[in-house]
Amino acid sequence: MDSGITALVSGGMAGLAASAGAGLVLMHMRGEPRTMQQDPRYDDVVRDVAGFLRQRTQACIDAGIERDRIILDPGFGFGKTLRHNMQLLNGLAAISGLELPVLVGLSRKSMLGAIIDKPVDQRLVGTVAAHMAALVNGAEIAGNIALIDRGSCTFACPSSIPIVQLIRTAKDDLTHRKETDA
Repeated sequence: MDSGITALVSGGMAGLAASAGAGLVLMHMRGEPRTMQQDPRYDDVVRDVAGFLRQRTQACIDAGIERDRIILDPGFGFGKTLRHNMQLLNGLAAISGLELPVLVGLSRKSMLGAIIDKPVDQRLVGTVAAHMAALVNGAEIAGNIALIDRGSCTFACPSSIPIVQLIRTAKDDLTHRKETDA
């Protein structure tokens, strides 16, 4: 599985991924890594990111990559301000509406440090809260790889999953109820 930060925009990577039958993660990033945090701007970050991922998904499909091999990543922190990241977290339904799995990687991000004013090694609770919010809002995969490797998320993250599942079920029930009452 390829998880590059360019969403296969450059070169012939899409064709190579198709011929290899590889799975891949398409991630949104505004700008270049060196300068991406210097005054990033969006008209509507949720719409812009969803549109970019929709376009890249279609380009990958056109290159021969099977749709079921694609995962979407909105790219939290990659060319986005704290406000953009929070708007994106709240708007994940627009990205999950593209009907592909959505991956979020929020582990110990600087955006969490800005909110809770904690150094990187003290952001476990913020990480779990952000990942749970992402899962409630439509993400299917919350990337805790960095936390699991350090052993600090062994109990916190898995024990949160049933709570998220119950919240999502209740959210779906309420949505269905509103639709049938209309």
